[in-house]
Amino acid sequence: MDKYLMYLRKSRSDDPNETVEQVLAKHERILQNYASAMLDQKIPEECIYREVVSGETIEDRPEIKRLFELMQSNTIKGVLVVDCQRLSRGDLIDCGTILQNFKYTNTLIVTPKKTFDLSNEYDYKSVKSELMAGSDYLDYMKAIMQRGTLQSVLEGNYLPTRTPFGYKKVKEGKRRQYLVPDPETAPYVKFIFEKILEGYSAHAIGLMLDDLGVKPFMAKYWHERTIKRILSNEVYTGCTVWNRHKVEKRIVDGKLKKVRVRQEKPLIVHDTHEPIISKEMFDSVQKLMASKSVKVNMSKELKSPYAGLLRCKLCGRMMRYQGEKGRNVPRYDCSGIRHCKNMSTNATVVDNAIIEALKSNLEDFKIKLNKTDEEQIQTKKNMISDLKKSLDKIDQKKERIYEFLEDGTYTKEKFIERINKLEIEKKGIETSINKIGSTMPNRNEWKEKYATLNEAIDMLQNPNISAKSKNTFLKKFIKVIYYEKHERDSSAPGHGAVTNSKNVNIEIVLK
Repeated sequence: MDKYLMYLRKSRSDDPNETVEQVLAKHERILQNYASAMLDQKIPEECIYREVVSGETIEDRPEIKRLFELMQSNTIKGVLVVDCQRLSRGDLIDCGTILQNFKYTNTLIVTPKKTFDLSNEYDYKSVKSELMAGSDYLDYMKAIMQRGTLQSVLEGNYLPTRTPFGYKKVKEGKRRQYLVPDPETAPYVKFIFEKILEGYSAHAIGLMLDDLGVKPFMAKYWHERTIKRILSNEVYTGCTVWNRHKVEKRIVDGKLKKVRVRQEKPLIVHDTHEPIISKEMFDSVQKLMASKSVKVNMSKELKSPYAGLLRCKLCGRMMRYQGEKGRNVPRYDCSGIRHCKNMSTNATVVDNAIIEALKSNLEDFKIKLNKTDEEQIQTKKNMISDLKKSLDKIDQKKERIYEFLEDGTYTKEKFIERINKLEIEKKGIETSINKIGSTMPNRNEWKEKYATLNEAIDMLQNPNISAKSKNTFLKKFIKVIYYEKHERDSSAPGHGAVTNSKNVNIEIVLK
């Protein structure tokens, strides 16, 4: 019996009031009834592919990629879909990928209205036209939806899925949804704005809220970033802000990716809901925060060479550098020390522990360099070179096979058989190349890292080099430095601050 697959996906043309599960279940019933009546079989569960994620492109849809992989096995007669546009309403590249997969695997596209065989020129053009029409329809629907969304925002509706702290979202009918102050949390929004104007820092305000038992959304404790986001959000003045960030498609590392880009001029609609604070208070806070940020940037010199690198091993937060105060020597502590059990220690201990960790890495590279066999490296390079030549030959064979198909020398069955064999052979060679490459000693890279580590150790031991210069250099080859300490250090009275400690554990992750 011929083997068929079923592919199910919800589309924008479906009833928006129905869930993905409801739409897929309805379409499955239609296709199962068709399969029973016209194909004399029922599609088994393991042959049904349900796309539950929302993805415009093939790359974003895992089920259709699994479907295409199975089609290459040359055991699938056809794929059942409600209509061709369920396969894709994406861009030209996706349309071409679909056409190629069905044509060159000789797989039928089966819909209740018609079965398409893409080896037939008329069917090929028909499916191509339908997919392209779907792509145009998708662009049209996007434009319509964007206009509808914009109109809804201008009418005063609050559309973001996340409700801001201090508010509740109220719905009236199907079209109206807006914000109202939450009597339990709104007073704390005003508290945050008042305290920042009184001179308290965002960190201090967060500690106050923790002591009061007030919980932020999606977290156990308050972080100064959360406080600052509240202080800079115009929503508390009764405005709705739309399109503060916009998702744009960009080519990153040769691949098309979606990137969130902050917009310089987002849409701000005034008087959409009851404000919690006045516009005057909000503006005063913005001026205060701007002046603080300029003051910090202009006057504070970097004190720690590990800024942006040293992290708490227990909670993942950044370690803070605490400058010398009175009799206290400079120290490092976790920025979440109030809620983290990682203990602080003086800066000299951290310096010495990091230098020792770098020396340990240095010794590892020295051992690798001494054990490296140049003859072994060259042998592996030659093996990889020979394998790459084999890949080139396979590509040349594939070109000839396509030519044989076009001029009628090969039948479709013979073409698919030869192509599949070459693909299996190609994957085997690529696996061998990757395996050899992973075991290849990279002597030049080790030499560079060895020299870099030596230089870093010398810099850290030189008090005449600024913390900023050290920090810039370390960030070139260090990804993160993890710090951990569970027990206090002890020293005899009068012996001064501890300079080395077995209680401090440092882990350096290189780039």
